[in-house]
Amino acid sequence: MTLNELQKMAHEVNKKNGWWDKPRNIGELLFTIVSELSEFFESYREDTLKDQCDKPIPLSKGEEEIADVMLRLMDFAESLGIDTERAIVIKNNYNKTRGYRHGGKKA
Repeated sequence: MTLNELQKMAHEVNKKNGWWDKPRNIGELLFTIVSELSEFFESYREDTLKDQCDKPIPLSKGEEEIADVMLRLMDFAESLGIDTERAIVIKNNYNKTRGYRHGGKKA
């Protein structure tokens, strides 16, 4: 399955589950992504990033939270009509030209 196909699937699931019954604002959508990143960080801080084998399809907490971040991003991208695969290839090719730490940035 391609990234764009996964993106469409994520958006369809969210539409079916009622997240797109009314227009959503960009701030709300962006913060759902930040929220998932925060959940990942909290799992790290609480040392719960271990396998949870009691689930039907075992995912470590870290995998689960990263998947949530990606699904939120793909849903958002699909709502905006962004061709994620194309954008990633173009941006990665540009990043190859930027040099070490993009000119010496500390973080």
